[in-house]
This record gives sequence, C-alpha cells and structure tokens, in this order.
Amino acid sequence: MPFVSIDPELTPIYRVIAVVGFLDSIVAAKQNSARFGYSISPNRELVALGAANLAGSFVPGTLPAFGSITR
Repeated sequence: MPFVSIDPELTPIYRVIAVVGFLDSIVAAKQNSARFGYSISPNRELVALGAANLAGSFVPGTLPAFGSITR
C-alpha cells in the first residue's frame, strides 16, 4: 500500500469536516435521547466515533462513521 501524504493546505478543511460530523452526531443523539428518554454524554459520543472510525480504518471499503439527523 503506498504512503499517502496529507496536504497541509487542506488540513483546515479536514478539521471542519470532523467537527461538522461530530456536531451532526450529537444532534442525532440528542433527538433520540429526547424521544426515548435517556441522557447522552458528548465526550462518550466523541470517543465512540473515534473508536468506530479507527476500527473501520482497518477494513477496506468502509466509510467514516457519523450520525445523521435526516434519519
């Protein structure tokens, strides 16, 4: 597998994508928690997303894991 370099000019874009994905997941979690009556922790959500994306990075063809408010 070839080494993939990260373009420093695109680093701010990568960060914005990560933050927007995290916020989208938090909104989806809050909607579900209001509907089903449980509490959420944004820190746990962030750790869970990080663990899911880390585990998914070892499986070819997987997409980044984020929540979706459209569902």
